[in-house]
Amino acid sequence: MPADNSILAFLATVVVGLLAVAGSEPAGPAGVGTTAALDELLLEYDANIRPPGDGPTKVGVSAGIMIADWCSNRLSVTYFFRQSWTDSRLKFKGYKEIRVAMPSKLWDPALYSPMEVDFQLLNDGYIVIKPDGEVSSTQRGTSVLPCVLTADDVYQHDGKLNCTLSIGSFGNDSDQVLLHWDKPPSLSMAARKQCSIVETKEFVLPTHNGNYSQAQVVLEVNTGVTKALLNHVIREMTKS
Repeated sequence: MPADNSILAFLATVVVGLLAVAGSEPAGPAGVGTTAALDELLLEYDANIRPPGDGPTKVGVSAGIMIADWCSNRLSVTYFFRQSWTDSRLKFKGYKEIRVAMPSKLWDPALYSPMEVDFQLLNDGYIVIKPDGEVSSTQRGTSVLPCVLTADDVYQHDGKLNCTLSIGSFGNDSDQVLLHWDKPPSLSMAARKQCSIVETKEFVLPTHNGNYSQAQVVLEVNTGVTKALLNHVIREMTKS
């Protein structure tokens, strides 16, 4: 049945009114800043200079461990890694955030794992700048760490041993960069079948080249090389 003209007119009036109210409200910050907004923000920015402020730049780190695979005295850890710091030179207004496609445009603390024997970056991740100048970077990678199984680990701990994932800043001593855990590292359901978190640490490591800040997570890894398995292998090898 065709709608009455008076009803249509009423609905049209309501819609126009709602649009007028919406238009009279102050606009909130736009979602994501454009490339032009980033270029303007970085106009006088020098990525070679550390963020200004008293004392070292405080860098918060967190890690979400997805896989921890032990084999032949090495532990392969695949994890999401997040780092964040505040740079007052990067404060802005008008957007909720600005995303950075090229990490080289910004200063970063050059974090790495001092103990790793190999590293593979699985994706470049992303960098986000917040209006207060907070910079956060998230990446996914795989670190291969030395993790030597001894006879004592087999007989005393049934094939379980502790392995350490360390995070440090390359080329920045503790007077320049200070690391801390933003929140404790986490384990995926798959990783929990392979390892557990024993403890986390934050400390300054003295070396002959200076003092360096490190953050560590100690993992108890289940290698699968149990006392029963080792005894079975020994029996098989000593059969006449």
